[in-house]
Amino acid sequence: MESATSSTAHKRMRMDGTPDEDTLIPVLQSPDLWLSDGNIIIRTVPAGTPPTRTIYRVHKFTLALHCSVFASLFDGPQAAFDTGSERIADAPVMDLSDDPDDVEHFLKALYFPHKTQLHQNVHSVAFKDRWSLFPPTYAGILRLSTKYDAPVIRDIVVRVFRAQWPSQLADWDRLQRWEPAVSFTDVFGNPEHLHLHPGQAIRLAVVAGVQEVLPSAFYSLYCMIDSDLQKTYKATELSILSASEMCKFVLGTEELRRRVAGSYRPGLSQWTVNCKHQSLLGNHTPQHSPCYPPIVSFHKDKAAMAHSSTLMFMDWLCRTSVELKTKGVCINCQESVAEFWRERREETWKALPAYFDLMDDVPATWGNLPS
Repeated sequence: MESATSSTAHKRMRMDGTPDEDTLIPVLQSPDLWLSDGNIIIRTVPAGTPPTRTIYRVHKFTLALHCSVFASLFDGPQAAFDTGSERIADAPVMDLSDDPDDVEHFLKALYFPHKTQLHQNVHSVAFKDRWSLFPPTYAGILRLSTKYDAPVIRDIVVRVFRAQWPSQLADWDRLQRWEPAVSFTDVFGNPEHLHLHPGQAIRLAVVAGVQEVLPSAFYSLYCMIDSDLQKTYKATELSILSASEMCKFVLGTEELRRRVAGSYRPGLSQWTVNCKHQSLLGNHTPQHSPCYPPIVSFHKDKAAMAHSSTLMFMDWLCRTSVELKTKGVCINCQESVAEFWRERREETWKALPAYFDLMDDVPATWGNLPS
């Protein structure tokens, strides 16, 4: 048997049975999944003409055990399957047209359980909730576990996917408190990226049928595109969206900005309705409170700053008691301002499906606490 890392060549045959030298394609045996007792060869044959193809020698039993699609394929007289297939190393060949990287990650997930536990291998104090990390290698596992119906592996990855793009605002806030990072090293010393970019998450959610992550993924993309720190990702993030998804994103972004901007308009008397200076007001309206002008001035100044991570900015506005205190605002009005922005944040979060036209994709209870 050839070395697991050696390259061979596969020649396509012309109709007359002679090799077509123009279609000589290098073939690489997988260094990790070329098993001597394997009884089926998986060969990656993606669309187009790739520079190389990879072959894996694995077991029908393992494929069938995890995946109902393969179980149905192998459930029958094997002589017909074996006879009708090309053979390599005395084993029948099954071609998969999926992305070669997806096939690699999926097969490794079947054989090496740690490949679905990479999110737990981050050795950094910056990451308090390790369960929420979603290495991009999981994307291929999720796509193929959905396609070939591997429910156990799919459920593991879907739980991590949902945790990374949560439906609860409190979970989102917890994720935003992490220190930034780009990649980590898994238990075998291989570099793994921590997160999918939001545009990739949107595509994956649609393909894999995990639509409940879409609102927070669209919002995260909105934050990223608006951020000067992420300019290099703009073209990549948007180019992978479908026309429909791009439309949802553009219209949703404008609606989100419009609604949030409206929250900063002065004249909201509820800010000072419980003002401690109420006894000084007599029959005057709350707008006559000495706390009202500095609160309005404060919000006019801050409105110009709310340009990217809207929910994070609103969260900051909930914690501005010190600045308001220096402007002479009483404690009651400080608390009213904080409560006002807490309510606006909750309303904004729960409205994300409506802003991005996702009402038909997520449950009506999206964003609400479970009963």
